[in-house]
Amino acid sequence: MRLPFWPRLSPGFCGGRANGSDGEFLMSRFLPLTIKFVDGSSMTVSSIADANRALNGKWKNKNARAYKAAVRLVDDALNGICRPAIAFAAFKNAAAQQGLLKPAKPSAALAMLDELASPDGHSKAG
Repeated sequence: MRLPFWPRLSPGFCGGRANGSDGEFLMSRFLPLTIKFVDGSSMTVSSIADANRALNGKWKNKNARAYKAAVRLVDDALNGICRPAIAFAAFKNAAAQQGLLKPAKPSAALAMLDELASPDGHSKAG
């Protein structure tokens, strides 16, 4: 008996093809990035599918080498021939080079750890 396509993918390989049963895509999720486009709109990107949508937004320079590499690698990841982590890193690099990444706020857990680690047990902001 031959397995469907997606279970045969090696670990860490892109699972961007539809699984054949309900059309869902199997994709890695990443820590969310907030992208602020040139037109002032923004979006959160945490998957290869999100990165693909974001690459269609308003960028400063769609002819930039990093942007073109990101487009190619994200497309390759969606087609199952590139590791999602590599494609997502290329996307993040392209967004950073064009100044589109919004700074991430520290998580609530990190704020609690900072508070616990401070000498007086209180955060510096409060």
